[in-house]
Amino acid sequence: MAKLNDIINIADQSYPDGLVGMAARKEKPGDLLAEFIAVELKETFDEEMDTVLQIKEAMRAVDNAKQELQAVHQALSEALVQCKKVARCKRQALPLLINTLTHPLAQTYLEERIKGED
Repeated sequence: MAKLNDIINIADQSYPDGLVGMAARKEKPGDLLAEFIAVELKETFDEEMDTVLQIKEAMRAVDNAKQELQAVHQALSEALVQCKKVARCKRQALPLLINTLTHPLAQTYLEERIKGED
C-alpha cells in the first residue's frame, strides 16, 4: 500500500525547491501551484488502494488539472492574437485617418458640415 508521503515525495522531487512537500506540511511556501498539487494529491489519496492504483489516481488528478490549465492557456493565446490584430489595425488605421483628415477635400467637407450646423 502506498502512503500519502510517498506520493507527495514523488511530486516534491519533480517540483522546484521542494515546495509541494512544504505545502503538504501546511508550511505555506507562497506558491499556489505547489499548494494546489499538494491538496489534489491529498484529496485523491485512498489508503486502501494499492500503490499502482494510487499513483494512477494521482496522475489522473494532475492530468485533469493539466487539461484545465491548457484550456486557460489556449483562451489567453487566442485573446492575445485578437489583441495583436486590433493593435495592428489601429496602427494601420491611424495614418489613414490622419491622411484623410488632412486631405483638402476632407477639410472642405468638414468645414461645410460645420457651417451647415450653425
